[in-house]
Amino acid sequence: MAGGRRLPRGVLARRLGLLAVAVGLTATGLWAPSSAGAVDSPAPGQDAAASTGASFTLTRADAASIGLAALPQLESSFASAGVVLHFRYTVTNTGAVPLTGVTLRSSLAGASVHCDGTTLAPGASTVCVATYTTTQADVAAGGVTNVATATGQPPTGPAVNSTPVSVTILTRTVPWPSLVFIPVPFPVGAQPGTARGGPGAGVIGGASGVGGAGGGAGAVAVAPAGTSPLGSQPVAVTD
Repeated sequence: MAGGRRLPRGVLARRLGLLAVAVGLTATGLWAPSSAGAVDSPAPGQDAAASTGASFTLTRADAASIGLAALPQLESSFASAGVVLHFRYTVTNTGAVPLTGVTLRSSLAGASVHCDGTTLAPGASTVCVATYTTTQADVAAGGVTNVATATGQPPTGPAVNSTPVSVTILTRTVPWPSLVFIPVPFPVGAQPGTARGGPGAGVIGGASGVGGAGGGAGAVAVAPAGTSPLGSQPVAVTD
């Protein structure tokens, strides 16, 4: 070389070969040069034959990927059929190229999906929600599990999918209402030969009266043997 040292033939050939590889990778979009440059220059005073030649940062210039993470659910449980559940997720473009047609796939039949954004620049995120209405079969099963997958389309190549994320919302046990039975005495009347259950009439120790008369205030009427404590029709009284 004029005005400089001539490189040994083997070093020159190696450098030319590596340069050709770099040009080919760049042209096909499979290599993005590092910010530090693609070729290492020998230090001042260093023999060119000792140079390591070219160095590359081999990262795909068109790498595409997408990530999915579950958000806290709006409904922590459900107790019956017909309850609307919302499975919420964050979808993130984790690759180096834009993604279009971003959406969420749900494993629940009949679920509807909505995403706030369907086009994501590298590093951008959006929220997607899968809405589902519970059935009696879900109640019997004890809960609903949704397995979701995010997907997006890069500028070239096939669509990219996230790792599936599973979220379960359990049923809530509703206790049966407690029933307390309080016995209420039904007063019956007492007349010779018959007994009639008119309200307020009573028999106390063989004495008849109205409103428990003869037995003192608050006394409970007790029907004599042979009378009906519930009926309102006369019944025969046998001694």
